[in-house]
Amino acid sequence: MFSPRPFRRARPLFFAAPVRLGPASGRQPGLSLLEVILALTILAFSCAYLAQSMQLATRNALSAQRLTHAELVAESVMNQIIAGVIPAQPVTWTTYYDAGGQTDWMYQLQSVATEVEGMVGLQVAVQQLDPGSGLVQSQFDLLANRWIIDPALGLDTPPEESEEGEQSATAGGSVSSTSGSTAAATGGGTAGGSGIGGGAIGGGGIGGGGAPGGGGGRGAGAGGRGGGPGGGAAGGGGGRGGAGAGAGGGGRGGAAGGRGGAGGGPGGVGG
Repeated sequence: MFSPRPFRRARPLFFAAPVRLGPASGRQPGLSLLEVILALTILAFSCAYLAQSMQLATRNALSAQRLTHAELVAESVMNQIIAGVIPAQPVTWTTYYDAGGQTDWMYQLQSVATEVEGMVGLQVAVQQLDPGSGLVQSQFDLLANRWIIDPALGLDTPPEESEEGEQSATAGGSVSSTSGSTAAATGGGTAGGSGIGGGAIGGGGIGGGGAPGGGGGRGAGAGGRGGGPGGGAAGGGGGRGGAGAGAGGGGRGGAAGGRGGAGGGPGGVGG
């Protein structure tokens, strides 16, 4: 028997359920396990690389510091050899001493052949002692080579002045000073004084002529005010035993002629 179906009222369109555009499941989308494992692997490799880089940088910094110290030690040893503090002879590993005393550095000095005559080649090897292993004979931190003048030739030693040279130089200086003093005394007088052999301005010389404004010399007089023994000066009296010229009186024992007249001096004849 046929029974009619119940009548259902249709829903309006604006009450329809929303359409889901995503996947049918209700879970939210996220990273898969493979992606997480890959990311962790990349992070681990990056951390390992950074750690290795830091370790390498630290090792290189310590090596550079040690090499710099080795250069300073080698340079100091070379300077001491040149100055003569350390003999320029081969030595085995020896402790290096600085201003503070003994250090943990050792140096070794060897001679090497050179191509130039009169030069000596030196080779300095330095090594820092390892607290764990100590000194290793076959290893070194730095090796420096340098050529110096052979100390046996004595070319780098300044010449010393001998005592004979000093004495001769002193004697020569004394003779020169004496000769200069004698020449000044016998050559002529200066202004205001007198010298042997010639008169100067202001005074007469022995055996020479007088100077203007001063006395006549012994034996001859010229142009002075007041004559000396043996000669007269112009403008003054005549000397003993000689003749005076110019305005004035005659000297004793001689004749004197005056300007505009004649006058006799004591003990003389006037003319």
